[in-house]
Amino acid sequence: MAVPPRVLQPSSAVGRAWDLEDDGLVTLAHADADVADVAETVWRGRSAGRLVDWSWRQIVLQSQEAFALTRPDGHPVALWATERDKLLALPGLGSCYRLDFLEIDPGLRGGVLGYYCVAVVCVRALEAGAENVVLASLPESRPFWEGTIGATFGRIHGWHVPGTLLSCRLDRTVMENLRRDADACQGPENRSSSP
Repeated sequence: MAVPPRVLQPSSAVGRAWDLEDDGLVTLAHADADVADVAETVWRGRSAGRLVDWSWRQIVLQSQEAFALTRPDGHPVALWATERDKLLALPGLGSCYRLDFLEIDPGLRGGVLGYYCVAVVCVRALEAGAENVVLASLPESRPFWEGTIGATFGRIHGWHVPGTLLSCRLDRTVMENLRRDADACQGPENRSSSP
């Protein structure tokens, strides 16, 4: 008998901070329409660096959970969301956290922020009980996911991606390695209380 997928519970990681040497202090927050509006206003001004042209306001309003990494002044430097309210149960993979949207401030790409944003996604996915993270990647993002993150590409049974997007998976080992890297950069205010 198949185990029903786990419903996503509220994240205990909200409010945790990470001190990224090149990018400073960032804190995990729930993304709401106000945060999305700030991102859209600032990030659209840097449209030459954007790989996508989607509306974060619309994404935040329709997603089951949406998160932001924010600076101390509250400005978002990264956003991600899932449209699912529970983990996916994929054959042979077990429970999977579906990452539907992720974007780093175009003006901050090329440093460590993208890597640590994905690390915080893994913190959330592991907290939710996921064995894998699955996403549909843009072809031009493959070097980042494969080379920097350690993700694998290829057909995933039970997972279908639209159009020219590529199936991408972060397995448990990759997720745990990324979580360890995130834990090593925790801000001083939450080092003693981390799980």
